[in-house]
Amino acid sequence: MGIAKRQIWIVDFGSQYTQLITRKTRELGHSSEILTLEEAAERWKKGDLPECLVLSGGPQSVSEDDYDYSMFLNGPKDLPILGICYGMQIMGKFYGGNVEKGIKGEYGQTTILFKDEHQLPNCPKRLSVWMSHFDHVAVAPSDFEVILESDNGFIAGMKHKSRPVMGLQFHPEVEHTDHGKDLLRYFYEDIGKLERD
Repeated sequence: MGIAKRQIWIVDFGSQYTQLITRKTRELGHSSEILTLEEAAERWKKGDLPECLVLSGGPQSVSEDDYDYSMFLNGPKDLPILGICYGMQIMGKFYGGNVEKGIKGEYGQTTILFKDEHQLPNCPKRLSVWMSHFDHVAVAPSDFEVILESDNGFIAGMKHKSRPVMGLQFHPEVEHTDHGKDLLRYFYEDIGKLERD
């Protein structure tokens, strides 16, 4: 019996919020499935690719992670990829940015603001979001532009200049994040060009 195709794969790195990513994704009208990194890699090697890939948050540090993510991150150029928290740090490191071990982390409610040219039509310039990280992307990769910054001066969101790839340092899937669903919709539909199913 063949594998049931899911539009969006959510790769679980151990975040307590992974189930919420799936719920919010389905509320937006997109089917999704949670996979471990090993399950995702096994399917990928068999040629069973998703229409979109989400890398979840997790408690690890990218400085101690030696997994080779090139299979995913150097995959099809039109594959939408969203990195959330730890997932964004994976992207930052892989694509040549600078990820630093934090001297101070950001936990709980934090205010972030859009760079002027990236503000979404249905969102205010400043948002209250839920952060849960210690490491952070200190310098975005050269192929990325910073779209959101926190009041603490950290990069809170970045987007690839030509590919449908985006990273968010906060958790858009939790209720504590203002306009989180709007941000997910922006990624899935405006950047990823996914159709609701």
